[in-house]
Amino acid sequence: MTEIEALQNAVRYQNTTGLAVLEWFEQDKRKSVKMYYLQFGKETISPKLDYKNMNHFLLGMSRGKRLNDVKVIFADQQYNYLTNVSALSTKEDASLYFIGRYFDMGAYPDENLQICTEIEFTDRNLK
Repeated sequence: MTEIEALQNAVRYQNTTGLAVLEWFEQDKRKSVKMYYLQFGKETISPKLDYKNMNHFLLGMSRGKRLNDVKVIFADQQYNYLTNVSALSTKEDASLYFIGRYFDMGAYPDENLQICTEIEFTDRNLK
């Protein structure tokens, strides 16, 4: 297996659509160490790194935590919205924070207090 194939396997493990590892083509032929970089869509998201350091970069990405999602639901459903909470938050934490609490959904200077009646919690860090 070549270096680029191994790195591509590591990228596939990330399970992120649009993420790709590419080889950096150096104009200076005297440089013999292959370099790689990550692209997400059309945006470069890493520096040029050699094989070992790109592996470390990918490992750090895989260990990173994603924010969890909470859909905040009100009696009047036109005010429902989706927000993010800490990756360490649980459904119980989010419920204690949102449910039964009033939120001002008005635009200054008008107030429009709405009470949260329930939530839908999505844990983005489950394996």
